[in-house]
Amino acid sequence: MKAKVLLAVMAAALLLAACQSPAATDKKAEKKDPEARTEEKKEEFGNYGADALNGIKTNTNTIFDQAELTVVNIWDLSCDSCKGEMEALGEIGREYAGKGVQILGIVRGVNADNESEAEAAAAEVNADYVQMIASEEMEKNVLSKYGDAPVTVMVGRDGTVLGDAYAGAKDKEYWNTEIEKYHSKVCVNDHPADCGVG
Repeated sequence: MKAKVLLAVMAAALLLAACQSPAATDKKAEKKDPEARTEEKKEEFGNYGADALNGIKTNTNTIFDQAELTVVNIWDLSCDSCKGEMEALGEIGREYAGKGVQILGIVRGVNADNESEAEAAAAEVNADYVQMIASEEMEKNVLSKYGDAPVTVMVGRDGTVLGDAYAGAKDKEYWNTEIEKYHSKVCVNDHPADCGVG
């Protein structure tokens, strides 16, 4: 009797093993496989046409293509701490000229009435890198994601946003450290001119 019960249990176990779906087995294997990873979607800055403060029409893709790393600094005229940071970024931009890193300023809230005021603010602190005027489209699709100025983001040559946005003004020493960190990740040793726009 015991032998018959044992045989019945073994037969049932074999039957269950044979009936298990291969898809279920594959799903279990996927969950356990540490090498199975999904590719993380990278945030793109996007291509936006805009006027620079010097009157030249340009677009973000053209600017990003000029360097391996673009430090995008978003500012506005009402920001008290922006000028000090812009001065530090101007110095950094000159030091990195020809080394694959450039600075791009994007000024918010500028129109025909205050464009000359924005141009004077940038000139006063020698922020002599390209200063784009934020378009409505850029404001809606990109800049609205970030808080009050100043905000800075690192962008690769392909327009990919690298890391998180930096809120608030930082000093030159801080930016030098962050720029080196990101530039070492995107450096391909071809070091184009710092900024061929404007």
